[in-house]
Amino acid sequence: MNKILCLFVCLLLLGCNPSTTTKAPVVVAKPTPKPAVCLPTGKRIEPAFVAAKAALKKTPCVYQFDAILTRLLTISEGDPQLRNKQRFSAFLQWSQGQGIISQKQAKTYYTRYFGLYFMTLPRTGYTTCSMCPKVAQLRRQLHAEVGQKKIGLLRVSGDKKTYQKAVNDHNALQTILKAVCHACANH
Repeated sequence: MNKILCLFVCLLLLGCNPSTTTKAPVVVAKPTPKPAVCLPTGKRIEPAFVAAKAALKKTPCVYQFDAILTRLLTISEGDPQLRNKQRFSAFLQWSQGQGIISQKQAKTYYTRYFGLYFMTLPRTGYTTCSMCPKVAQLRRQLHAEVGQKKIGLLRVSGDKKTYQKAVNDHNALQTILKAVCHACANH
């Protein structure tokens, strides 16, 4: 009992009077949906796109755009067809129209997965010595992008012809980059 009284007196002397202290306000944050809540489910393509659009209309889910796009790609792999290119094009245009992504982002997403050309490649200067210090990074990015094209062109769209062209372009670009930097090193 003396210990409790002593503790109480010490607290009073230190200015910790329990009867005068105010309670901190309780802040109740709005629950944000877990990422899984935003992601479309199931194996059917059309309902997945409808669910993705509905989820993206909710503010917290907008920040899950990449995860939603990845899930749509995964679901679409279950039914590869050329029409899927148009589905993704329409989805990206809708997302742009809603202000979720910019026009440049929509073009980049589409081209990375469904286009023949490589977004990683600088539009100019990849045949000059100035890019050689960054060639290893550029080659890794090109390799990653050919992987995205494999998903979009081959697994989602079943477009073997365009995918093979992209692989051939990728291989040619790797050879060009290697030759340019070898020539620059020996110059």
